[in-house]
Amino acid sequence: MQVIGDILRLNAKRYPDKKALIMGNEYLTYYQLNQQANQLAHGLLSLGVGPGHKVAVLAYNCVDWVIINYAVAKCGGVVVPINFRYKKDELVYVINNSEPSLLFFGPDLLPLVEEAKPELPSSTQLVSISGDPVESGHKLKNLMDGQSTSEPGVKVDPASPLALTYTSGTTGLPKGVLASHSTFLSIYQGMVVEGDLQPDEITLIPLPFFQSTITNQEGLIDSLLSSILT
Repeated sequence: MQVIGDILRLNAKRYPDKKALIMGNEYLTYYQLNQQANQLAHGLLSLGVGPGHKVAVLAYNCVDWVIINYAVAKCGGVVVPINFRYKKDELVYVINNSEPSLLFFGPDLLPLVEEAKPELPSSTQLVSISGDPVESGHKLKNLMDGQSTSEPGVKVDPASPLALTYTSGTTGLPKGVLASHSTFLSIYQGMVVEGDLQPDEITLIPLPFFQSTITNQEGLIDSLLSSILT
């Protein structure tokens, strides 16, 4: 296990029917989650997203957030989590600073995206997670429809960045902080061991994913890793 995509791939093989994500009455098994992440990864590749390309996510916590995260990881891309509390100028700054190839956004944040759109880079394609897309934009479902459920087959360097997370900017403008696949895996493995996590445990993630892919999606990844390591 060398990169983040390996976590999902291995659990889909070893525990295909086990629930990986639960949100209200909605859930995905490891097998389902891996298939959907692969479909989206192929969709992203068709848009030119590959190793080193950034993909921003502006959304409330949802199952699709995790699918996007894994799909980008499988492409070798870099996830840019965006604070959904941002105002227009803050969103414009972070998108222009990070220059992502795509910006995924949740339906509740469509007004903010439409307000900011005139000042966003023309190279950043907009993708609606659900609901209506903005003019000339894409929809998440359309990127997945008809795509292969096989692994995308992209060679991902463990030392390459997985996430570009922006600081709070309390003393100045926010600054992007890069973290690699190997960094994430080292943190997660340490937390599994020190936290004595077991395969049958369920981890609650109450905080927004945007705060840090490292600190707030760790609950999911810890659970996945505990299945592998035990």
